[in-house]
Amino acid sequence: MSTAELFVVPSEDQPLAAYSEFRAQLSKLREENASLVFDYHDPKGNKEARSHIHKLRRTKGAVESVRKEKKAASLAYGRRVDAEAKDIIGEIEDMIEVHERPIKEIEEAEKRRVEAIAARIADIRELGDSTGTSAELRDCLERLEAITIDETFAESAADAMVEHKAAAKRLRETLAAAEKAEAEAAELERLRAESAAREQREREERIAQEAAERARKEAEEAAARDRARAAQAERDRAAAEERAAKAAQEAEERAAKAAQEAEERMRREAAEKSRREAEEVAKREADIEHRREINLAAAAALSREANITMDEARACVEAIARRQVPAVTISY
Repeated sequence: MSTAELFVVPSEDQPLAAYSEFRAQLSKLREENASLVFDYHDPKGNKEARSHIHKLRRTKGAVESVRKEKKAASLAYGRRVDAEAKDIIGEIEDMIEVHERPIKEIEEAEKRRVEAIAARIADIRELGDSTGTSAELRDCLERLEAITIDETFAESAADAMVEHKAAAKRLRETLAAAEKAEAEAAELERLRAESAAREQREREERIAQEAAERARKEAEEAAARDRARAAQAERDRAAAEERAAKAAQEAEERAAKAAQEAEERMRREAAEKSRREAEEVAKREADIEHRREINLAAAAALSREANITMDEARACVEAIARRQVPAVTISY
């Protein structure tokens, strides 16, 4: 036989032989590890500490190698055990299936038969719990009464009969209550309709009365407005006549005032014109006199200086004054 076939698992309190060598080293390693003290800050001490850690890791790696080697054999053995057991169990399951299948089919058929009867009884119970209108409830009662409790209910026939009677009783009570409620609702609706019709008639009469009263008031108000408009029109006519008379009087007054102002303006303009004309005449006369005096003085000076007669000097000055002598002027 192979090693896998002879594999025997030791008891839990018995150490594995594969690790006996390493267990023998553990005591020495623990003592050495506890006794060593390193100065980790010193380069030499740090290096020694790293060397010690490396030695421990090598031992750890050796343990891991043994673990993988030994476990591989046990895993192979376990896989073989599982495979053979699976084959044997499969054959046994096939033998069980040959006889268990008919039993299961019988059980499933019985289960379906019981469930079908239970469903029929549940339908009876559900019909008894129906709600709705009286017409719908009568239909449900007809469907319930059409159900016959016979041998098809088998061992549940007694339960089905009890459920059927109870459901019919509940359904008839529900139907009676629904018919009563519907009758009360119909009566209430009839009363509401009569009340609504009465209220409608009263409302229409009230509307008609209010319309008539409103029309009367509107007619009175319209007549009052007509009277007020007529009175206002008379007042407006009188006021218009008064305004026209006042406007005519004011126009006459404005025309008279404008005529008076025009006459005064004409007198002022005539007086102003006469004044300006008198001033201009006086100014011209003064200028003539001024020029005459200057001309006379110039002629006297010219007669005296040029040793000519006064008539000759006046003739020369008059020629200069008329600008008949080039490049010679008299300053006035």
